[in-house]
Amino acid sequence: MSSEDKNKKVPESENNSDFFSADPMARYKKEDKKSTSGIKKNVILIICGVAIVAALAAGVAGIAVTGLGKDSTNTTEAETADPNAITLFDGESSDNVKTVELTNSNGTFEIYRSKDAKGDDSAEFTLKGYEDYKQDSSIVGTIANNPVGMSTNQTVAENVSDLSKYGLGDDAIKVTVTMDNGESKSFRVGSKTADSSYNYFCLEGENTVYTVDVSKVNNFSYGADEFISKKIEDALDEDGSLHVENIDIKRSDINYDIVLQYDDSLAEENDSDSSSQSSTSSSSKKVNLVMKEPVECNLNAEKASDTANCIFGLSASEIVQLGPSDDDFKKYGLDNPECEVTIKMSDSKTYVLKIGNEYTKGSDDSTDSTDSASSIKYKYIYVEGAENIVYGISNEKLTWAYVQPIDISSKILMDSYVWDIGSLKIEAAGKETMEFVGTGSSKKDYKVTKNGKDCDTERYRQFYAFLIKAYGEEFAFDEEPKGEPMLTVTYKEQKNGKGKTISFYDAGNTKSLIVIDGKPAFKCRKSFVEAVLSNIDIFDTDKDFATTWE
Repeated sequence: MSSEDKNKKVPESENNSDFFSADPMARYKKEDKKSTSGIKKNVILIICGVAIVAALAAGVAGIAVTGLGKDSTNTTEAETADPNAITLFDGESSDNVKTVELTNSNGTFEIYRSKDAKGDDSAEFTLKGYEDYKQDSSIVGTIANNPVGMSTNQTVAENVSDLSKYGLGDDAIKVTVTMDNGESKSFRVGSKTADSSYNYFCLEGENTVYTVDVSKVNNFSYGADEFISKKIEDALDEDGSLHVENIDIKRSDINYDIVLQYDDSLAEENDSDSSSQSSTSSSSKKVNLVMKEPVECNLNAEKASDTANCIFGLSASEIVQLGPSDDDFKKYGLDNPECEVTIKMSDSKTYVLKIGNEYTKGSDDSTDSTDSASSIKYKYIYVEGAENIVYGISNEKLTWAYVQPIDISSKILMDSYVWDIGSLKIEAAGKETMEFVGTGSSKKDYKVTKNGKDCDTERYRQFYAFLIKAYGEEFAFDEEPKGEPMLTVTYKEQKNGKGKTISFYDAGNTKSLIVIDGKPAFKCRKSFVEAVLSNIDIFDTDKDFATTWE
């Protein structure tokens, strides 16, 4: 009996109905022969109506049956329970899989159990011959897990003479699963069905064709590189036990290095802030690095986090080459990279990220397309100190290849809270130097002196509040100051002595050059400096301080 006959259902309307017996009027012969003519007419009408309904039902049933050919695998058929369905290793556990041998268009591979199950932990599996690489356990594991208990969905055809029409010929995917008890099963995986929801399937040596869910067998088509993890390095633990100490970015498009460096006091401050924040606000990004070159300044944590995190937690889009040769490095532009990032860790380990040539692929990641509007741009990368792999990664993830100092820097010049200041010195040409010394930790207990004499704390706070509004409006690290500074501010915090010296020079027109600890850094509007000078003049009066500038 063919699979079509097995699955053919008899419409319920054909079962035990007097209307479809040899004598359709049989059920009415028992009625009183003296029934009126009106009743007879009603009966005739009922019979006609039922006959029409039955004809329509038979037509629908005929369509349903004739629409299911031997090779069809539509949704209706898939949802019908197949009495001939088979289940592999029924009742077994994938923890007992010993080996899986897999042959596909990419080659022949063996997956073996490398760690036994223990307690709540499942068995672990490894791709043989690639133990030197960090493997993607979630993918490797499916090769052993999916066949155990896998059931077919539908019997498509029996006694098939040409399996190749289902992709089950000699070039089919071939799988052999061996259990600890010696039981072994081999099967083939063929083409996808028309709706791509299933694959054709057969047991090795048999000619009955079934369908199985594509999700159960899709990974059997993978090559070695798809079993290897695309994660460059795991994300660092938040406890800070291991951290990035220094990042040095060298690029062919700029004539300076961008250098970021770990800052102990900033890390301590961030740790303190994190511990005091509520759970609803602790998600804000923290960066424990400061910029040292080309400008010495703090970083904008939100904008700099990707650059500061480097390769940790970063995943590639694809694996391009395992174990690349010197020729491969030249081919991918990694022998003389356009960007090189040296990352030094707190445990003295060093990584070197090399960013090579650019290439494009279609948005479906399947077809090279350099002209398509939907194409995505990637670059080849290699990381010394990590896996010996050339990866492909989308440009948008490679911040180091295009970041500019101004993109990630904080342009705030002074970020110390007023009650944290231990000393503040203000020097200006032609004016008396003001030296403030403060002690305390809050408005309640903070005391301050000016040039050795008691000073009104609120007056000092107002003066400082305007001073810290200073910010760099543009970078100017390649300019040199001329003449004497218009204004110099030197400050240190009470607790850790953290501070800096900030000098403002006349840069012509309406600009002032800002020099931080002897290094040119930014420019700001000269009107800000002039407003500070005005506030110095009126400090000892009761006049209102300037709070804005043009």
